Amino acid sequence: MYRVAIAVGYVLPWVILALLVLGICLARDRIRAFGYTAAGFALSLAILAGALGIGRHLFIDAVSPSPMPSDTARVMFDRLTAFLVSAITATILLSLIIVIGTWLAGRSRAAVRVRRTMGEIFGAARAFANENGMNTGRFGRYLDRSRGVIVLVLVGIGFGWVFFTRPVTFGTVVAALAFLLCGLVLLELLRRPEPTQIAPEPSAAR
Repeated sequence: MYRVAIAVGYVLPWVILALLVLGICLARDRIRAFGYTAAGFALSLAILAGALGIGRHLFIDAVSPSPMPSDTARVMFDRLTAFLVSAITATILLSLIIVIGTWLAGRSRAAVRVRRTMGEIFGAARAFANENGMNTGRFGRYLDRSRGVIVLVLVGIGFGWVFFTRPVTFGTVVAALAFLLCGLVLLELLRRPEPTQIAPEPSAAR
């Protein structure tokens, strides 16, 4: 029975993940479905964290002052649940990052405004680099053409880093997020849109 429980415990998360991915792929608005899924994860894990906190108090009250002091019971419980708490915290952080990312990729006015502002900032940075002899030329134009694929690769590496690291910790998620953000910023600074993709400035009224 124990071996069966261990096997199910190892396989079940991957089955759930596969079903979630399938549901997102079948959704009409995949970005919104992805965001709702991440929000649901964050909410469920927050509830689990609350239940774990309640269980901690119940455990300490049940075993102290006999057969062990409350301080000893507290240390024992914290050590036994350290990896679980770390994994819950990391997954909540990852879910919130996904929610923010899917919101930024959405069609709301605020999200469009943020994307436009960031585009203007990076556009000004690229123009400044070009004026100072730091044009990436053909390589930059290649990065611009392959931008979508590169973003997917960076996101895949970031998520793979988190999901295949055991145990998952808060530091793991922060490191993966830092890698992803640095990669995206570097991509935006190095890419060079084709001249035909740059909209001409409106001519002044005569």
